[in-house]
Amino acid sequence: MIQAFYHFFGDDNQDNYPVIIQPSVRSIVYNQGYYLMIKTNRGDVIFPGGGIEEQESHLEALNRELLEETGRQLIADERPTYLGKIVTRRPDRQLEATLFEAEMYFYECLVTEPIKGLSLTAREKELGMSPIWMKKEEILARNESYQKSIAVVDPWIAMVAYVLEHYEKYRFNK
Repeated sequence: MIQAFYHFFGDDNQDNYPVIIQPSVRSIVYNQGYYLMIKTNRGDVIFPGGGIEEQESHLEALNRELLEETGRQLIADERPTYLGKIVTRRPDRQLEATLFEAEMYFYECLVTEPIKGLSLTAREKELGMSPIWMKKEEILARNESYQKSIAVVDPWIAMVAYVLEHYEKYRFNK
């Protein structure tokens, strides 16, 4: 298995706090200069994907998350390509003196056209999540604008930029 990237984003100086670790999958769907992303009402854009449920394989989680967040599914005959792992760490939003660490496994995916409507969780609906095709420059500009509008550093903004940069190098060299 070739890994195009690995990186850690967040504060690694807080090892004395308990850490909640959530493994997840993220999809990189690229088509003719555009990426399939998820926009939110906060103003940022992220890669489609989410947590891996108990007893669920990465492939099953990829397909479920794509279907829920974009209405698309993986093309059956095209196995997703594993690209790498990103870890982000931040203070947990519910538990004081606890860290939340997202382990994100990235896959290059080919998907169908939309086959059904979105199936968002209450939190995803609250965030106004919806799929959008965007060029790299648009993604970076939107996320930079979002980062400037908030009082804290969001490690996901740097993560998205890092993944786009490394994915384009990988795509160019394959």
